[in-house]
Amino acid sequence: MSTIVNKMLRVIPKKQKIKDVDCHAICLNLAETGGELWDKVIYFVNEEENCLDIKYKSRKGRGELGIENKSKDFDIWLIENYEGGFDNIYFSNSKEYEMKMPFETINLYGFDELRLRGNHDNLKQDFYPKFFHFNNDKPPYQLENVLKKSKDDYVSFSVNGVYTAGTIYSVGEEFSRIPELQTKEEFHKPRNVFYWEADFLIMNYEIKNLIQTAMKDKFTTMEWDKSNLSEIQFCYKKRIVKKIEIGEHWRFFNAEFFDNTVEKNWIDYSALWKRELI
Repeated sequence: MSTIVNKMLRVIPKKQKIKDVDCHAICLNLAETGGELWDKVIYFVNEEENCLDIKYKSRKGRGELGIENKSKDFDIWLIENYEGGFDNIYFSNSKEYEMKMPFETINLYGFDELRLRGNHDNLKQDFYPKFFHFNNDKPPYQLENVLKKSKDDYVSFSVNGVYTAGTIYSVGEEFSRIPELQTKEEFHKPRNVFYWEADFLIMNYEIKNLIQTAMKDKFTTMEWDKSNLSEIQFCYKKRIVKKIEIGEHWRFFNAEFFDNTVEKNWIDYSALWKRELI
């Protein structure tokens, strides 16, 4: 079987507003040249950031936008994954911006918040003591302050981290040669994956220990009431970028994109782009 490739693209017009670009025609060309598309081409016309955001999946990564030779009019960034491992990021116009960008550059993603959903009064009895080192229902003040600010059934930890990831998931709900325009919420919704593919670098020791324990053995080496924790969410600017649903069978979700990419070349480019120097 040929390799199935997940692709995420960001098309940035240099001279136009994205609302004046025929985005449907670009995505239709991609769908028509995609050969054996594995999933529907989906896209979001991002007027706020003035770009076209696209996700699709095909055999051998086939598919052309039809604007690849228009480097004076468009910059095209690409994140792709070949059936496992970590994502690579590419930029078609890297030489124009004098970027030193190896052909296979591993992409990096960031998050600024960790949310835990569940019954936190009960979690204080057997779960939190394991990671925050306390006894007798008296958590340290840092944790106590977080728990006091809990909303509904989740608590939020402000913690910055960087991670690598593999964006293997089903893109469209069903196959079609007609690309689908989606809202921002639909386009960025977390999508189910079969296995966890991420390597986290987190500064906070307690949180890092918690995540490592979850990934290493799914908390099976500690005694606690597992019914009290339902989800672990990683967020960036309030958007869920990665999620774990905890239960008898754990379920994993990916939602990474360019908005939480922190690879150096992309950051350097974004600084120019947001200052309208592109």
